[in-house]
Amino acid sequence: GSSARLACARTAAQLRERIAAQLGATSMAEGGSSQYLRIGDTIVLLSGNGDGLLASEGFVDQRLCVHSLDAEEDRLAPFDIRNCLFQVHTKLQYVAHKRLRKALKTKFGKKEDFTDAERVQLLISELSDEDTFKREAQELLANTSHERQANEAHFRRMLGKTVTYGESIQLKHAKSGRFVTIKMKVVADLQKDCFAVRLEDNGDEQSAFKVNPRFKLRSEGEKVRVGDQICLQGSKRGQFLHSSSFDYPISSSKKEVNAGDHLSSWKIMPYTLYDALGDSPGLIRGGDIVRLFHKEEEAHLNAEATEENDGESAENAITSPSETQVVPHLKQFGEGKQETGSNSIWRIELESLLDGSTLRTREIVKLKHLSSGKYLNITYPEPEEGESIAADLAEINLTRTRALDSTSFELINVGHEDDSVTTSSVFLLRHVMSRLYLHGTDTPLGASFKAMLRLHVSTQPYAGDGFALSRVDGSAMAELDYVVGVIPSLLNYEEKLRAGKPLSDAEYRDVESNLKYLIYFVSKSSDLDPLTRTGLAITSRQQLVCEQKLFPLLIAMLDAPFKGALQLDAKAIKDKKYKPIVEICKLANRTLWACLRDNKANGATMVRFLPAIQEQVGYKLGSNEVLREIYRDNFEVLSRTTSDQIDFWMKMLAKRKSTDPHTGGGWQTLGTIAMFCQANGRGIPLGQRMVIDKFLTYKQGDPKKRPDLHHPVRIESGSVVWIEHFEKVGDALRTRWMPLEDFARISKVPRYYQREIQLMSASCIGRNRHAIRMVMEIYSYDMILRCIENKNLPASLRSDFCKLMLSVYLDADPQEAVPLLNKTRIWGESTAEPIRRVTRASRSDFSQLKRFVYQYLVSHEVQIMSSRDHNELTLSVLSICRHLIIFGLYTGVEEISLLTKTLGRMLDGTTDLPAEGKAFLSEADRFNKTEETLPVMKCKREICLILGLCMDIQLDFRLSHLINIGRRFAREQEVLASTPKGTKTLSKTQEHRYEEMFKALFDILPLDAGAERPLVSVLLDMLLYDHRPLVTVALKLIDRCFSTRRELIAALKEVQVLSRSQDIQVYYMMSSKLLQMNKHMSTTMSLDDLDALKEVISELALLTSTDGKSPNAYHQAVMRNSGIYQAVVELLRMLRGLLGGHKSAPGLATEIDVSRMELRTMCYVFLKRFVQENAENQRTLFHRHFEFFLTELDVDPAVDNLLLEMFRNNHGVCRCLTHRHLVQFIERIVVHGCKARYIRILLAIVSAQVHHDNVVSLLLDNKEDTMLLFRDESGMEERKLLAEQGEMENEDGRLNYHGLLVDLLARCCTGMNEGTEVKCQALLSLNDIVNSVTAEGIPLAVKSSYVRFLTEAYANTEKKVEKLKNSPQLWKLFSLFQEQIHSVNEGRDHLHSQSEEVLYVFGAVLPLLTDFYIKHYNNDTATEKQQQISAKLAANIKSLESSMFITVSHKKDIKQCLTCMMNVGIKLPETDEDDERTKMLLKRKVRVSTTGRWQKALMSISSETSSSATTGKGSGDASMQKKLRAFQEFFDNHIDWQSEFPRLVEVFHAHLAYVEPLIAFLNESGLEQPTITIKYLDLLTTLIDQQIVGSPEHVSLQSSFDQYGASRCVIRFIQCDNEEIVASSLRLGIALLTGGNTQVQQSMYDHLLAFPSDALQFFLALRHRLVHAGRAIRQQRQQRKKAEAAGTGIGG
Repeated sequence: GSSARLACARTAAQLRERIAAQLGATSMAEGGSSQYLRIGDTIVLLSGNGDGLLASEGFVDQRLCVHSLDAEEDRLAPFDIRNCLFQVHTKLQYVAHKRLRKALKTKFGKKEDFTDAERVQLLISELSDEDTFKREAQELLANTSHERQANEAHFRRMLGKTVTYGESIQLKHAKSGRFVTIKMKVVADLQKDCFAVRLEDNGDEQSAFKVNPRFKLRSEGEKVRVGDQICLQGSKRGQFLHSSSFDYPISSSKKEVNAGDHLSSWKIMPYTLYDALGDSPGLIRGGDIVRLFHKEEEAHLNAEATEENDGESAENAITSPSETQVVPHLKQFGEGKQETGSNSIWRIELESLLDGSTLRTREIVKLKHLSSGKYLNITYPEPEEGESIAADLAEINLTRTRALDSTSFELINVGHEDDSVTTSSVFLLRHVMSRLYLHGTDTPLGASFKAMLRLHVSTQPYAGDGFALSRVDGSAMAELDYVVGVIPSLLNYEEKLRAGKPLSDAEYRDVESNLKYLIYFVSKSSDLDPLTRTGLAITSRQQLVCEQKLFPLLIAMLDAPFKGALQLDAKAIKDKKYKPIVEICKLANRTLWACLRDNKANGATMVRFLPAIQEQVGYKLGSNEVLREIYRDNFEVLSRTTSDQIDFWMKMLAKRKSTDPHTGGGWQTLGTIAMFCQANGRGIPLGQRMVIDKFLTYKQGDPKKRPDLHHPVRIESGSVVWIEHFEKVGDALRTRWMPLEDFARISKVPRYYQREIQLMSASCIGRNRHAIRMVMEIYSYDMILRCIENKNLPASLRSDFCKLMLSVYLDADPQEAVPLLNKTRIWGESTAEPIRRVTRASRSDFSQLKRFVYQYLVSHEVQIMSSRDHNELTLSVLSICRHLIIFGLYTGVEEISLLTKTLGRMLDGTTDLPAEGKAFLSEADRFNKTEETLPVMKCKREICLILGLCMDIQLDFRLSHLINIGRRFAREQEVLASTPKGTKTLSKTQEHRYEEMFKALFDILPLDAGAERPLVSVLLDMLLYDHRPLVTVALKLIDRCFSTRRELIAALKEVQVLSRSQDIQVYYMMSSKLLQMNKHMSTTMSLDDLDALKEVISELALLTSTDGKSPNAYHQAVMRNSGIYQAVVELLRMLRGLLGGHKSAPGLATEIDVSRMELRTMCYVFLKRFVQENAENQRTLFHRHFEFFLTELDVDPAVDNLLLEMFRNNHGVCRCLTHRHLVQFIERIVVHGCKARYIRILLAIVSAQVHHDNVVSLLLDNKEDTMLLFRDESGMEERKLLAEQGEMENEDGRLNYHGLLVDLLARCCTGMNEGTEVKCQALLSLNDIVNSVTAEGIPLAVKSSYVRFLTEAYANTEKKVEKLKNSPQLWKLFSLFQEQIHSVNEGRDHLHSQSEEVLYVFGAVLPLLTDFYIKHYNNDTATEKQQQISAKLAANIKSLESSMFITVSHKKDIKQCLTCMMNVGIKLPETDEDDERTKMLLKRKVRVSTTGRWQKALMSISSETSSSATTGKGSGDASMQKKLRAFQEFFDNHIDWQSEFPRLVEVFHAHLAYVEPLIAFLNESGLEQPTITIKYLDLLTTLIDQQIVGSPEHVSLQSSFDQYGASRCVIRFIQCDNEEIVASSLRLGIALLTGGNTQVQQSMYDHLLAFPSDALQFFLALRHRLVHAGRAIRQQRQQRKKAEAAGTGIGG
């Protein structure tokens, strides 16, 4: 419209003004070199008539054009000044490049593209090693690399050199990095008498241009001035760079640039001169690509679509892909993430587009959102005269029109005096027109966009709204430019096709080319056919395509031919005239498929397009493959499968199979149906049942026309498997039985049969009994085994049968996992055997399978890279082997030894064979991840997992022998103890004999016996493989190889030895209960199964306690060692899948759902008793299943009680909680209201002296929903009313919540935490506290909370509250305390230690008085009234001593309080009453002395009985445990376990090449594996520390580790929540910096400078830990002072 043309005219006018100003400034310059053109300058070339700029998009479109300044802006491809920037280069050498291209053309022909370096390397690498040309080509390739390096060095030397007329230069496109090149063999697209000009990656000899003056005013040899008009003439053939008059058809604003005899002139305009290149790299210049990080909200300035997709119809999303509303906001990209999305990238421009100078504060800038091409803009209604702008009516948006004044912003520096803008500065963004400031909030944009925060404006500056700048990596920038460059071509095609407008052949070719290169862009493969290319997915690029909204555009392109003006159908697309459209549809579907591969996030994004894609299933354009990728392993999508969806696919399968039954039609559809059964190896019960029922029972009438969906099979003669197959005889079909191996030779049929086997296998995953029962009726165990053993069958089919065997017979009832390391033993007469759970299945049932596994592995010890199918079969066999071990089917030392010997040889990658045609296997072929090597890597990972299990068995055998040695040791100790005279210790000979026995332990079951290479060397090689799961498992095994002694010592200390018959019976009873559980547990549990499980769980729950209250630690330990708790958690997971997250609401559920809910509650009650007062069980359950319990918080209230018991009195567990976990607890309070159960959990956490600051901050952030304090008068009345109504009896009620909240705040103030204390004092003033404590009708429990709050927030504080000691309110409260204590004294005859009044006095009042009189009271300065109150308090407290209800703990509290009062000068009066009490105590003492002998005996008996009842250990068991502890100490002292870690350090020191992949692993996956991360961080520290500080070796190691990424590792890990990882990271950081290594210092500084968000988190984490450490030190000092004061008073 007219407004767009007006804005365009304004932009053009601004450019012309800028050009005129530059020319004027240049012509007026005198002297100095700034007026001359120099090598390294970035320039803009203006066409001779001044109507446009030389430009090129550079990535998708590599043609050059003149972009007109007067034409209306192109909607599809808006003007970007970066397209017009060129850097002046020296002429480069291309001799080696020319020789290489010539040789390749001779070898491969002229059709190949030799400008792509990756393609050239691929062509050479695929040559046979016997081909002599390969060596020649490799030498030529190396020469080109050297030539490129020499060119770069030459350019650096020539930087700043002045260019003269007649000199040859090259123009490098600044955006793409490509060179302007004349294509002498390509005719120009429009002006046919000229040659084409393109951008080339490295350029060639046609990239050099001679600089000639346009007018005779200048001559050759004279310096070229900025502003001159020049002609660029090709140095090779003499053609001129020419601006033609022909417009490109898609855009009228672009005219073709070609090369010919036509003379064209160009004006040189400066953008960034060479002088600027020497400035500090931290400076920000006009045109820089940056991200803006909001420090307060820890989020980036972002702009992307925020419409609610769930409510949007797929049709609307398809028909308007270019009209997506983009909204500016702040976006948080997650904890610890350094990389952010592509929509947070901005270009910061000065007021003039052609200004690339350094930015200064207060300078006007414009922020261009790179992916959308729009500018940040603020609009607002014009205020009335005399009124200010209303900030709440202002709107932040994006606009394409740069010339608007509303797009101008001003940079206001925060806290820096320097006026330059750098990456380390923080600044505010102020809108120039309105003077409003950009203001960040913590308010999400919507429920679906919690990470996106609203962006507002404010009238006043706020320091918290400071933004930090960080430059964007060049590779990320290039990838974004490429994807954005593709969009105009695709959008033009979609719009024209939908509207029915004609498209030219060139437009069709552009779209096909763009889609083809998009497929190349997101995948890595040697296959150049886009429709068959698979390879490895590049996740970051897939995500980039998704972020730039190409998915809706591609769907729209697929939809346009069928719902647009053409209205095509399945018949019409077969017409040849629509072939280009069909090819584009296929490519579009393939592009979607490539972007969805192995990417769950993109799959979730595509779910809303499922209806549109399903509509095209019948067109055979590739939509089936897209649907499969959406479904593949996407649990969230598959779990919502409906019966109608399954019916749709079954009908399609029946249709396709009926049309072509004899050749296996429909095999792809069958593969899609199988996906509904499982996701990532996790069964989906509902989908499995629907699929297997419909597939196996599908009936179709006449079999000649519509055959059944599955093949009938039978076995004959005990070994031959026969299958029924349809074959075509003439026009008729007939069934025929044939051997399976003959059937497999038929070309296409086995594909359908393979998918059939895969579907059956998938339907049984997760022990789905219904599916297993149905499959067993078709495939017997013997039948599957014969198919696996049959070498005549294809390897891929045998692999599928292996998976079927695993899911139907092996990983199914009655097999169960057996603990390979059993920590429960019998202290027998002959041996300390491990008690193993014996399954109901006979071990001989799988003897044939075990024999096959061993024979197969022996015959396939050497893996061939090119044999992908055989490698997949090997992987399946290894999976069977691992499960055989897990289920306890390998028992003997001999069979384990044979197995590990074979596996060790398979693991050794040096024995692997290369693909066919290669004589040797290079390191790149072995270690790089490709389609061929990935199955091999997976096999090696599976082997490592098996070796880990074998190490458990090895440790189990060693532990058994060690306990036998211990039994012998115990007998010898008994003999020594019974000797009346002589030595009581072992002789030297005996000790030496035991040491020999200990050494012999480690010869039991060696894993690398007979191997050519040690196992450690082979495992170290695994670190070099580009497969993170393999590296993770290998690192764990390496650690275990050097921890065998420590593992054995730890196992011996944890072992539970049974000596009494009743203990053994209890264990066997628990084992039988576990078998009963496994029998009834499945994904299809009936009511009878549920009732049986309830009975088992209730019986197990009774065993966890002695008397129903106190826990039985012995039984708890047995349950932990036997794995009962694991089975219970697994049952809970099954129930969650069956219930689907239903809450406990029996009135709204079916009978079976009610029974499931009851069972779920019983399971949580059992787990609560399992962890009750048992730190080891708490720790075990937390580390293994806490994340699952978090997801269950809203489902069952019993989960809250479990978590409360899990955290109770366990500092180690509470420390492991992260900020994310605390946020989830606070969110529960916000969502569900003020429920006391959530506060109890938080109270248990902070009671462990952790997370105080976090909890208070989170509560305050949500104080409107969490802070129920009843502070005002109406609130106090409500509180009183609640108390009168008996609300305290409601454990989850508001009054209980209120009291617990005040108690929680008090606990958070413990440890003298000044910041938290100030926050809490602001919440509750001293007056609020006194009013609450003195108010009538308030329960004492609530008052106790307030008194404790007063103690921690006011009395025992880091910074003394000066107003406290003379506060009238406080002394009023003390007077009340004196009366309350006196009241307790008066009623002491009917009170007991747990009375509410007693708990109030001793739990709240006395601690407050003790802290107050220690820190605040001074008797010399106190008023008379204060002294009187203090004296009365002391007298009443002293009188408490004679009360009958006081305990030892109470006496200690009284003594401590009175001592503190005496130390400050308060006297305790002596009374007659005291004398009488003293006499009574003396009489009691005499009575005790006369009967003491009998009481002690009774107490001893009682104590022994109680101990036995509590722990389950009698006197004989205690004696045995004492003997075992003595042996443990003896073993610990006689084994050199401390030398294991130094040996590991020596290994890595001798093989430093493995350090680089180790550090790379830590950087990528370290936080996911905390245990091994700590170990290897300490290893890196030791490697450095063992060198002499400052020595060359020390400095070299520091620098090498830094180059490998150790510094980044330290910075990242210090920000995490794991205290042990933080400690190890700090030690490594100190080791890296010791001695003042400047390289490491600079590296850390550069990293922090490059990632401001990372730097902020790093320094905040350091500050937090320093403050926390200071508080801990002060708290320890305070406790020491208090203890010293308590020890110098009464009886002191």
